Amino acid sequence: MLDLPQEGRWHALRTAQSDGSGRGRPSRCSTSRTQAATQFEAVVVFDYAEPFQNYPAERRASVTAVAESAAARGEPWLTLFDPADLHELLRGAGFKTEDLGLPEIAERLYGELRRGITIGPGPHIVRAYQ
Repeated sequence: MLDLPQEGRWHALRTAQSDGSGRGRPSRCSTSRTQAATQFEAVVVFDYAEPFQNYPAERRASVTAVAESAAARGEPWLTLFDPADLHELLRGAGFKTEDLGLPEIAERLYGELRRGITIGPGPHIVRAYQ
């Protein structure tokens, strides 16, 4: 789905748990900065969800239910990112970004079958690279 180079792959971003506002606040990005300072190309790929308040009221309840279900299975959503805040953080660590939001994910994965998929805030897949 994402065009990733074969060299310099790195798949981690150190973040803090949610600060209680529903918006993730990275405690440090020193690992990312260290990686950005190396001589090879660093690539970070991960998925994230937006804060619940970004969703329209008619979708917020169902998204919250999915998060609660995941937490009940031992996989809580600890960190949520507002896309603009995340991009600022990554740019500050020396990365460029490719962020696939719900419209782009639907287009790339479902093509014509995407009909009926509600487009708006939702899951993201981000590729941060140098």
